[in-house]
Amino acid sequence: MFMNLLVIAGIALIGYWWANQGFLSSLLHLVAVICAGAVALALWEPIVVDNLLSTAWWSGLMPGLILLGTFVITLAILRMASDKLAFGNARLPRGIDMAGGGVLGAGAGVLTIGLLLVGTGYIDRPATAMGYTGWARDLDGRVAPPASPLWLPADTWTVKFYEAMSLGSLHPDMGGRPMAEWRPEIDVQSSLLRDRKIAGTRATQMFQPPDSVEVQEPIAATSPEGDTFWMVPMQFDHNAMDYGKGLALGVNQLRLVGDSSGGTSIIYPSYWGQLVVDDAASAEAGSAQQRAAFFEFNSGTAYVYDIGRTDQDVRMVFQVPDDFSPRFLQIRGTRFDIPSVRETDDWDEFRVRAHAVGTGTEETWGGDISTLVDMRGGLGRGSRPSRSDFKGDIEIEEEKGRITRANGATVGNMSRGKGKLRVKGYGLFNADGSDFDRSRGIIKIDVGPESPANIIAIARRMGGDGQVLLYDTTGGTYTPAGYERKDNVRTTLTFDMPIATWRDVRHPPRMGSEDRFELIFIVPVGLTLDRLMFDDEVVGLFEGVVVEPPSTR
Repeated sequence: MFMNLLVIAGIALIGYWWANQGFLSSLLHLVAVICAGAVALALWEPIVVDNLLSTAWWSGLMPGLILLGTFVITLAILRMASDKLAFGNARLPRGIDMAGGGVLGAGAGVLTIGLLLVGTGYIDRPATAMGYTGWARDLDGRVAPPASPLWLPADTWTVKFYEAMSLGSLHPDMGGRPMAEWRPEIDVQSSLLRDRKIAGTRATQMFQPPDSVEVQEPIAATSPEGDTFWMVPMQFDHNAMDYGKGLALGVNQLRLVGDSSGGTSIIYPSYWGQLVVDDAASAEAGSAQQRAAFFEFNSGTAYVYDIGRTDQDVRMVFQVPDDFSPRFLQIRGTRFDIPSVRETDDWDEFRVRAHAVGTGTEETWGGDISTLVDMRGGLGRGSRPSRSDFKGDIEIEEEKGRITRANGATVGNMSRGKGKLRVKGYGLFNADGSDFDRSRGIIKIDVGPESPANIIAIARRMGGDGQVLLYDTTGGTYTPAGYERKDNVRTTLTFDMPIATWRDVRHPPRMGSEDRFELIFIVPVGLTLDRLMFDDEVVGLFEGVVVEPPSTR
């Protein structure tokens, strides 16, 4: 709402000002705005991409600032020149003078506000500003238009105006390449490049350094269903990492631009293949082993991610029209040339080269995980060690045999305590310590590598970090208060230690291992559980699970 009001107010004020200046003054200003916008759109990309991209934080500010700065400077120069050349204003009837000036002023206002929206869109900032988001990924991973579009979409009108002009006599580019064909839909792209939500605080760059990616020979094939797919191999070197720290690419940051059906066609990827670390094979071999894996951009949290290497081999797959002819590949905001496409009639060869064969990457989380909930408040079944069996940072209420706090404490799986000092599990006590707190329940949820709620796979898929939240049916949310991990030798315990993000789990199990891993939550008794989330990814759902007080036996 607030963004709509600002856009309308900006256009109205500019129109009102020039209505009072008169028709010819407004005409001169409109011409100056059109020309200044054309110069800015011609210069900003070569200046930024060729000279100002790096792994420094300020490179995220440059695209928008250069576009806006060039526009403002050029407009100021043109306005000074027009004021020098036009010594006076022709006299027209007052009504015609104001009406014509208002119309032309409003046109200049639309272009000015539109360029302002596009320019600020290319500045590294949160995706949502003043309640307005723009284009973004939906929950299914598709690029979607704004859920609440602007009442006056000045950015879209401005871009369409310059795209139409670029195919005529006005060419706002430096290389003879019309903007409509070689920089299409920059209003859409300026929103999408800010849609970079990634787990934790990890930031991703808006523009790709031009020499950081090698785009190799694409392969085209037709599926048995008759659909045409292109696989574009690309090699990311160490300079391609986000601010030199890691790589995370969403569907909205890659687009294939070309010709189809006599016009410009923009294609976003559907799948990608890459090498990932095979935890099970690595554990068996005693060294890091890799395997090919294939993924689908089927959620708003699917990312091409790095695996701790200084270079990444990614196979990007696009579904294209049958008559598609490519112009370039755009990675984030930077254009990359595409080598000649090689076609193959062998669908199996295409799948092998795309890493889409025998990978078993179809994930099954997100279903009903009600049976994975344990509300006993105890340790693992059959485990009742003595107080002396524990090592590390731990506090135990010995009279009742309950752990009240632990921070990465360990106990051997074979420990079997005797007598009163046996530890039965976890305990929440009243403020005076007199008795158990019956108003809060201790919830353990199995999310280990062999669980249908395999949160380790989700965390790896989403970049290695994110917030885990348990929801109840009233909308209440709860972060983990600890975890319990049991491998073949020992059990590691953390309890009553808030876990803000996944990286706070200091002892996560290995992907592909048989470790049992349970997250611990403290939830008011009587509430009904609804779902477990990892950022925007649904880990699992609950049906009729009501929180009970923990056992005091």
